[in-house]
Amino acid sequence: MHALCRDCLAAWDGAGRCPSCGSRRTLAHAELTGLAIAHLDMDAFYASVEKRDDPGLADRPVIVGGGRRGVVSTACYIARIRGVRSAMPMFKALALCPEAVVVKPRMGTYVEISRQIRALMLELTPLVEPLSLDEAFLDLSGTERLHRAPPAHLLARLQARIEAELGLTASIGLSHNKFLAKIASDLDKPRGF
Repeated sequence: MHALCRDCLAAWDGAGRCPSCGSRRTLAHAELTGLAIAHLDMDAFYASVEKRDDPGLADRPVIVGGGRRGVVSTACYIARIRGVRSAMPMFKALALCPEAVVVKPRMGTYVEISRQIRALMLELTPLVEPLSLDEAFLDLSGTERLHRAPPAHLLARLQARIEAELGLTASIGLSHNKFLAKIASDLDKPRGF
């Protein structure tokens, strides 16, 4: 069974803790090095950008959206625990989470960060299919020889780069096809793989 550490990016055969750094954030699967279709989804993208840009919001529930008659564009995971969801009317969201901080969307900022993320994806493969500002499919078939690493390793590096360089987290699903990759990216959010 192939294994990969999501913290130090060490690879080995086996499972359990990373033999290099002792991390529990490892992936182990018999097909890990053979899967090449990925879905990358940024974690609560707009709200995460707002929290990154205003550290005072770090531990607070954040809702990005319109006024009392508007709708929720996105909500951070703290607000989601309280039942707040995207496309929910703002009055319902505030009834569920009255202590939430409501932030108006800054689309120009989100578009610019999305371009930066897309540029990182394009360094791995030209086969990037964006679905929205915060998610895309990547086909990494045939890239192992070019990058000298299997797709799973490249995606773990990409996930770490996004976090280190942009201060945001992403979840990744990796499978045989787009449908399963999209389902997989949703299984262990945030920072899922």
